Amino acid sequence: MFRKTIPIVLFGGIHLMFLFGIVFNTFGLLYGFGFVPLFAYIFFKYAPVKFNLKEYLLTLISFGVGYALTTQAVDVFSVTPVYASALVGAVFSFFRFKGFPLFSTVVYSGSFAGMVADFHIEEIYIECLIIILGGNLFYFLKDNFNGLGGKLGSIGFGAMLLPVILGREKSFLNEVFDECFSINPIGELSSNKVLLITVITSLAGTILTYWLNNKKGYGPIKASAIPAFIVAVPLQIVPVSGFIALIPIVFYGASFVGMSNDKTLGWLSIVASSVLFATIFHFAHPYFNGYGGALGATACLSCLIGILLQKAFNCQTVGVQTKT
Repeated sequence: MFRKTIPIVLFGGIHLMFLFGIVFNTFGLLYGFGFVPLFAYIFFKYAPVKFNLKEYLLTLISFGVGYALTTQAVDVFSVTPVYASALVGAVFSFFRFKGFPLFSTVVYSGSFAGMVADFHIEEIYIECLIIILGGNLFYFLKDNFNGLGGKLGSIGFGAMLLPVILGREKSFLNEVFDECFSINPIGELSSNKVLLITVITSLAGTILTYWLNNKKGYGPIKASAIPAFIVAVPLQIVPVSGFIALIPIVFYGASFVGMSNDKTLGWLSIVASSVLFATIFHFAHPYFNGYGGALGATACLSCLIGILLQKAFNCQTVGVQTKT
């Protein structure tokens, strides 16, 4: 019984920290309502955690590969975090290892943690601890919550909690990083127009990924990473400022919603989750700028709400799964 509660404690801890640190800062009046997505946990069946030393070590190494390649791409080649993470995901989605089938999945999760802005991390040993924490989170969650969009990004965000706990960077509980984001979308367009464009972009990223993943057999990583990389390339070649710079970020985050398996979320629930993602992102993104995995955590909470809506409206065609 205890081994079955480990995934709930780990995943719940990540989402609670995200809710307290970001969503509650944005929607201060919704403290009680903010916990609603977590009720979707009751619809999952949980597998007990089993330990295998070889698989455990390979998980840590793979997570470190994704993290290191992404951070180095951003630092050395001055590419955007979205470009770097999507490229890592796209390339490694073609890697297959018989002895470790989760390799590309772990690398992709590590790349989300690697999207962290360099002003958050100062010491190398902190980065090593992030890799260790992220690898452990992935390993002990690998058999649970599969088929749920945003799971990998949530793990990346969970790995980023260590610098916060150790007090090695600015608190994300109280500060807004507008100056770091260098984007003021409200300054260019009215808030309603920005929200509308955000929703449209989110729907495009989610629906395309969901279709490629579930209908064309690309699998969740290819379906998310390849389109996101294509969207990010033009803005990498011709840098822009203002709201346009947000489009690949929104598209990438929304693709995590689309990574959901069709046995977990149906079409209507996916669309609803995508709109929820866009709405949360629109109001909350200044609070999580620079935090690796924040997009994924947002996507995951949106998908959890989608599951609740699915159950509330008695959509019987979909059942939550635990195996990919």
